Amino acid sequence: MLGARFDRTCPFYRLADVYIGETTCDGKKKAYEILGTDVPLHVMDLPQMKRDKDLLKWADEIKELIKIVEETTGNKVTAEALAENIKKINAKRAALQRLYSLRWKENVPISGTDVLLISTA
Repeated sequence: MLGARFDRTCPFYRLADVYIGETTCDGKKKAYEILGTDVPLHVMDLPQMKRDKDLLKWADEIKELIKIVEETTGNKVTAEALAENIKKINAKRAALQRLYSLRWKENVPISGTDVLLISTA
């Protein structure tokens, strides 16, 4: 993650308006701390258990993230917009899966480089 950012091998790190991370491990927390020196950072506290109070805490984390997304993008987060974009992303994933499956054929109709270029576009 940090190597891709600082070596400039991943353009998405340079385009980000805000980084969003989660507290799944100490290594990620430290990486987010370093990344946060460049771009605004929001780290979500991921509950370690699934008790009622943990689920309520997670719901609060989601609400806080929605505020940040709305402030950063200027777009209102709605259930309808989320559903529409989930459908788009799922359609893209399905299309990429079909593309990747072509690479398993005996006579490969597309090069790995072309697949990489398509999947990162």
